[in-house]
Amino acid sequence: ETLLEYVDALNELYVAFTRPKCNLIVWGNREAKGKNVASLLVRHLAPEKEKDEDVVFEIGSLVPSQADKKGGEEDENPLSPQPSEVRLKMEIFRNPIDFRQSNKSVEFVNDIDEDTAKQDEYIREGSLLHYVMENIETADDISALLAQMQTEGIIASDKERARMESVIGKVMQNPDVQGWFDGSWTLYKECTILTKDADGLTHQNRPDRVMMKDDEVVVVDFKFASQKHQNEHEEQVRLYRSLLERMGKKNVKCYLWYGYTNKVVKVD
Repeated sequence: ETLLEYVDALNELYVAFTRPKCNLIVWGNREAKGKNVASLLVRHLAPEKEKDEDVVFEIGSLVPSQADKKGGEEDENPLSPQPSEVRLKMEIFRNPIDFRQSNKSVEFVNDIDEDTAKQDEYIREGSLLHYVMENIETADDISALLAQMQTEGIIASDKERARMESVIGKVMQNPDVQGWFDGSWTLYKECTILTKDADGLTHQNRPDRVMMKDDEVVVVDFKFASQKHQNEHEEQVRLYRSLLERMGKKNVKCYLWYGYTNKVVKVD
């Protein structure tokens, strides 16, 4: 989020510096730590100045107003405003930065049971790991996706990112699954299957990972949790297989992958 704040500040600076037509006058207050936009400008425009020294940087000359350019000619329009000198009082007020949550971060947090996530960091980490495993196509995508998640505020710190990279690295060493991430499969991410029940109500069924190669279809559901509910998990992936078979897929294989124990269960 701090990075996004910096990017927003630079974007605002760009807009402010590229919109004026005649003159641009800028004033600011440098922070002691030198981390605001005014400090950034001074470092580049007058790097020799001390931190506590007032800085005045000028380039070019003031462009006179249209009234001055006419040399005092009278305006025949009686409704035209007459230019007059106005004294301006300029003051600088500190503008505290509020926390801004990126859209991706909001979307991800909303998908998690908030009460549970706040009480149990273990479940939160499992949800993050689940998100990574669901969205990578090959093992080479892991580092880039984790970096993107950190930039978007989904991962909170370098420490958390390193921890996740370590866990996923160990999981990916499982010989039973390495072939799923070699780039030879066609991956269907966030693949939602819509069905209707006897009452005509629509239901969404969303397998974590659906892969296809030739006539073979592999469905994988990731579980970064205990195996005590394995029977329920198996019923869930059997439903996915049934739906895919109704869609005309004949050779459908289903697996449960328990990430923390790195155990892969084939569901018959």
